[in-house]
Amino acid sequence: MNVTQIDMTGYDKCIAALEKIKEHRMSTGPIVKGEELYYTLLIQLFREVRQAWDEGKPFFLYEMSIPNELFVGMGVPAMEYDMICGSMTTLLRAHEAVYGAALKIGVREEICSAQRTPIGILAKGWFPKPAGIVYTNLDQCDNCAQSANIMGQLYDVPTYFLNRPFRWWSERGVQMMVGEFEDAVAFLEERTGRKMDWNKLKEAIEISVEQVKIIREIHKLLMVKPCPVRARAASFAHWIKWSFAGRQEGLDYFRAFRDEVKALADKGLGAVPNERFRLMSLFTPPQNQMKMLDWLEHDKGVALVSEPYYFRVGPWDMDPSKPLESLSRQYYHESYYRFYSQMEEYLDMIVQDAKESGAQAALNWFNSKCRMGGAMSKIVKDTLADKVGIPTLTVDVDLLDPSPASEKRTKERIEGFLESLFTDNVAAA
Repeated sequence: MNVTQIDMTGYDKCIAALEKIKEHRMSTGPIVKGEELYYTLLIQLFREVRQAWDEGKPFFLYEMSIPNELFVGMGVPAMEYDMICGSMTTLLRAHEAVYGAALKIGVREEICSAQRTPIGILAKGWFPKPAGIVYTNLDQCDNCAQSANIMGQLYDVPTYFLNRPFRWWSERGVQMMVGEFEDAVAFLEERTGRKMDWNKLKEAIEISVEQVKIIREIHKLLMVKPCPVRARAASFAHWIKWSFAGRQEGLDYFRAFRDEVKALADKGLGAVPNERFRLMSLFTPPQNQMKMLDWLEHDKGVALVSEPYYFRVGPWDMDPSKPLESLSRQYYHESYYRFYSQMEEYLDMIVQDAKESGAQAALNWFNSKCRMGGAMSKIVKDTLADKVGIPTLTVDVDLLDPSPASEKRTKERIEGFLESLFTDNVAAA
């Protein structure tokens, strides 16, 4: 089962492809500054790991929700493997090869593609060998809890599992998380042969606090009429926040993003050419079909004015002088993780965002391979109807499914939903 040969050909092709995409987007314009910085930072991330590999220096792979600030404090490059391996598979158009490699070692098709993809990439030997892998259960996702075990076996590298308690907002939960982070730091120190720079970690947390302040501003700007924020921007911001938390480059990105959309809002300009519908967007749209979001904006006049997963950050009481406790409390404030917590926490979040944004309806991007998402979809629909009075379309998608048939079917369902909204609006008028 161990991979004996690393092939960096595909990895290097991804860097070249990202550079071409950035160049193309800038030449066909107008490209917003935030989008340009997104591609710039993604390329930088690829190159940082490539350089560490070339120089024989340690770097790490980590799963979503592991705080990037830890790696900043250690002074080592790190990549969030769900995003990076998904990007690589799409850039290389290698879905069949990657999923085939995962299936060959027993990872079946019904497993969420966010976990199958990094397993497949490593099974092919297409990623440089990290010093270790840090992962978690996201509180109750067993797919997340098992994926890195397989990846560690494939590359014969140690893994550290960070266990997140279900009642993570309680003081007992916070203290448990502090212990988990202490063990994570010990793992990183052992694998790198260096000590945590606690001052650097504190500085990273101070930067994260500033990032969150700006994200809150963007959240409010999202609700302006007309909406000044492009639909693509939420996914971009989501990945940059995870990958560049605690880094000045990430802060620069959010400042540019905020300034750009605020300038549009101040002029009364929207990102959608002809805004007709103002919708919520719940969970994560298919990440390799971002042109579908462009289609919503340009062809259907849809503005996504509510993105609670990405922008509705809770009260922030981070104390940089207590870095590990601060990172522990971050779980409670981070909006994306509420989906993996108690149902009431999540439902309250989306209800409040729906009310504040004045959204006419909701698109719930239901990941068909996610058992938690399936269990929540009807409850979400009923709750928004009962407490806000808006309809919800549950869109059955695979986060990384490249099938044109899947995209065509999804568009047809959304078109029918929008037509019903238009009819209802006319009748109400």
